[in-house]
Amino acid sequence: MTDDYIKVLQVVFYIVSPIVSFTAAVIAYLALSKQSKPNIIVQYLPNPDEASKIDLVIENSGSTSASQISFSEKLPIDYWGIDKSDGSGEDILENGLPRLSSKQKFIFNGGQFGGLKSRIKDGISLTVCYEYQNPFGITRKSKNVVILSLDHLVNLPTKYSGEQALVKALIKENEKTTLNKMEKHLAQIANSINS
Repeated sequence: MTDDYIKVLQVVFYIVSPIVSFTAAVIAYLALSKQSKPNIIVQYLPNPDEASKIDLVIENSGSTSASQISFSEKLPIDYWGIDKSDGSGEDILENGLPRLSSKQKFIFNGGQFGGLKSRIKDGISLTVCYEYQNPFGITRKSKNVVILSLDHLVNLPTKYSGEQALVKALIKENEKTTLNKMEKHLAQIANSINS
């Protein structure tokens, strides 16, 4: 190799090396920044305990806390009626939420399908704005756009959980449930022992 060829390679190396290093640093920062960002989800989900009830769930599925959370629209809750609305309902969180930690969620009684459907129709486009701190402790602002809809719940079956069935069996005194029968039999046994 000639000296001129080696000098050209050195110049190319001196130019390319810092560019590659800078690009690697930027990619590492972007990956770290994306991993340390909150992810605010707002959605309607079926209530796990009671048939026909729908919950409004606001959750931070990201890895860091979000603060100063605001919503572009008020969020509908307590809209009742299975097939059609019974006229109830209210819209909440006009002032947003002060903080939502990582993996934290708030669950509200959304209502029932007919009541909610009459309020939100084909869905509500909702912008969620919030603040968070990046890996270097600098406060950043971000936003998510969410479609608050009920379309995914149209053909979902409704059912009672075993937990809820047990609670209802304990509460209902006049109905003939297994627990009530057991209680009566135990009372009869106690009476026969006492007499």
